[in-house]
This record gives sequence, C-alpha cells and structure tokens, in this order.
Amino acid sequence: MAQAIATAARNFGGIVCVQVERIAERDTLNSRQVKLQWGSR
Repeated sequence: MAQAIATAARNFGGIVCVQVERIAERDTLNSRQVKLQWGSR
C-alpha cells in the first residue's frame, strides 16, 4: 500500500519524503526487493 501511495503522489507531481533505516551503496540493492512501510513502526 505504501508504495502505491508514493507512486501515485509522484505521478501527480507530488513530492515523496521518506525516512531511511540505513543507506546502501549505489547499485547494491535490487529496487524490487526494497520494502516501504506506511506509518510508524
């Protein structure tokens, strides 16, 4: 659900802000394996 909301916001000219747990080196993650979580943990 979070990814769908972020994608819709971006597609309609919105800005998507996220908080990350850790930063990965460039080209070390498969974007299809990245998980977005909506709301607090």
